[in-house]
Amino acid sequence: MRWILSLDGEEAWEYIELFSYDLVVLDVMLPKIDGISLCKKLRDRDYSMPVLMLTTRNRSTDTVKGFNAGADDYLVKPFNFNELTVRIH
Repeated sequence: MRWILSLDGEEAWEYIELFSYDLVVLDVMLPKIDGISLCKKLRDRDYSMPVLMLTTRNRSTDTVKGFNAGADDYLVKPFNFNELTVRIH
């Protein structure tokens, strides 16, 4: 299993272009390219791996934005680690 930790959306995009991933976990509030925009960019370029959005934003409009950008799941912080694990599997 390959995983990376990127501190901003631009760096994450560079890694996504270089390697294949089974799952992308994005924080909505990433600097440089936010998680919603990065998710949309992935889908616009036909990347099909699952995307799980993590965020402190819990309004229904934020959740809708995440799903409309192409996210497969949306989890609000703070979250239960067991729940995150189940969603990843």
